[in-house]
Amino acid sequence: MKLPLDPKPDPENLIQQSRFCLKEAQRLIGEGKSVLAAIALHDHCEYLLKYRICIMTGKLPDTHSIRGLLHLLKDNSPIMEHLVANRKNFFNLVKIERAYIYPKLFTSHFDLEQLKPLLQFTQEVFDRALGEISIN
Repeated sequence: MKLPLDPKPDPENLIQQSRFCLKEAQRLIGEGKSVLAAIALHDHCEYLLKYRICIMTGKLPDTHSIRGLLHLLKDNSPIMEHLVANRKNFFNLVKIERAYIYPKLFTSHFDLEQLKPLLQFTQEVFDRALGEISIN
């Protein structure tokens, strides 16, 4: 049985989920829970990218990949200029994606000292590029 796709996704739901995940990532880093913090940080980025895409297209992408979602934004040059043209920013996004995937596939994971700069990047660069005000 196939579940019906939501024909009219609610962008406000996506932005609320994004904000919740960012707060969770901050809390979990503070509690020393690196694997869960990495998942929450990735989910924040995913929801915020989906929010932007939904606003632009009216559709909700079905991928969870940050790089895949960025590819869907390739025609929005201001966002892409901030996030992908700068190699350091792009590699930070790849690290966030890896921090999300690695614990699921391997026994290794990112430690808190690796996640803290990614959280800072997310709040100072990623959120700003997508027009979201960081939540402290």
